[in-house]
Amino acid sequence: MLSLDRRRAFGGMLWVAVAAGLGLYLHAVSYLLGDQTGDPFILFEMSLTMGYVAQVMPLVAALPFGGGFCYDIQAGYAGAAALRAGKSRYLTSKALAAALSGGLASALAMLAFLLVSYLRFPGDFAQPEMLELTYLHSLLAGGGLGAYLKYYAARLALSFLSGSFWALCALCFSAFYPSLPLALVCPLALWRLALEAAELLRLPAWLDLAMLEDGSAALAPVPLLLSALALYGGLGFVLALVFRRRGRRRLSYER
Repeated sequence: MLSLDRRRAFGGMLWVAVAAGLGLYLHAVSYLLGDQTGDPFILFEMSLTMGYVAQVMPLVAALPFGGGFCYDIQAGYAGAAALRAGKSRYLTSKALAAALSGGLASALAMLAFLLVSYLRFPGDFAQPEMLELTYLHSLLAGGGLGAYLKYYAARLALSFLSGSFWALCALCFSAFYPSLPLALVCPLALWRLALEAAELLRLPAWLDLAMLEDGSAALAPVPLLLSALALYGGLGFVLALVFRRRGRRRLSYER
């Protein structure tokens, strides 16, 4: 990864995105945080399915570097940077920076919310009765701390993969139309299209981007992680290839 891309991808905008993501989680369950007692796992599940976390997180993931290629094009810097570093290295660096920063923005926001939830309501992993309200009761009840850690690890990994995918969506769009506002909005539009397509085609949960994103896919940790790898990882890889191909053509216009 080029040093300039690394500084921009993991700079201030990454932490702005993390703070924005955390704000979305907290807003979704703000009416529960004032209670005297609560269950952090229930709080986590409700934060995913209520409010606007799933709908807005694609934009949050794209904030750190989804518009990185747009910025270089609009600043007139892209041609010179590609000439100095080589087109392949330059474009690969952009794709890596977008994927890693988008994944971190999404996953760190979720991790920060988990920490806030457990600080606000310390969890008792030995009491499964609170899980009767969720479809994960049979998966986590009686499993103790290890069952929770496996589930949270799978959710964080899914969050990282989905964030990488949405950031690559913005980056790929910018290679076709280098407009920063449109590139950042592109993941939001694609999320909505994916939601409508899944409903129209009656896709299974493991192929439904929206259900995986908002946590409503009733999958155990291992199938959940495998679904994320197949769907988000596979589609993200395709987007990176499309970006490299289209980015080469775009750079041929730059001097």
